[in-house]
Amino acid sequence: IANQYRMLIEVKTLMASGQRNKDAIAKQLGYKPFPVQKAMGLVNSFSFDELAAIMERLLEADMAMKTGVDQQCELDMVVADLTLQPEHRSASTRTR
Repeated sequence: IANQYRMLIEVKTLMASGQRNKDAIAKQLGYKPFPVQKAMGLVNSFSFDELAAIMERLLEADMAMKTGVDQQCELDMVVADLTLQPEHRSASTRTR
């Protein structure tokens, strides 16, 4: 999950700098063109702040699962958090 969001951040960063060619982005980031094309279609759905909050939530989940929290329960909570609307997602991640 984190790798997918990391790709979105990387693609969004390059697109914000003016790069629009999927093949050039893929080559620069070391990805295949098809997943980059898919990411290019999604990046406008998220702000940089939202993507940073999502990555923070994923880091929290990773740490929790490595320190004894029930892994299945934590994964279920992460998926639930990621499906929330952005305005609710940021509130949810702050309460953890």
